Amino acid sequence: MEQVVICGIESHVCVQQTVLDLLANNFQVDVAADAITSRKDLDYRIALDRMRSHGAEITTSESILFEFLVDSDTEEFKEVSKIINKSSFIPYKNQSFVESHFGKQGKSGSQ
Repeated sequence: MEQVVICGIESHVCVQQTVLDLLANNFQVDVAADAITSRKDLDYRIALDRMRSHGAEITTSESILFEFLVDSDTEEFKEVSKIINKSSFIPYKNQSFVESHFGKQGKSGSQ
């Protein structure tokens, strides 16, 4: 099964329709909840719930990135970790909703 990562604007329209189409065509779909948004919080929340109920995996961009890296013993993992640890935390519009439904994302030790 092929894996697709989704991010974009207007969670309840373009993002959601893309996700539902991909799921209907047997793709594994990972939605980066911190990389999608809607103008209205309700649209964002309902879109996430709907995509999840249809089989999409709702996660964060950082989680997806480390999943792609697979092994923490590689140079790529170490370089990406440095970049992430140096970057400033910038809260996104729907952070409180994501945290209330999926928990706060903690610092990962080894992957």
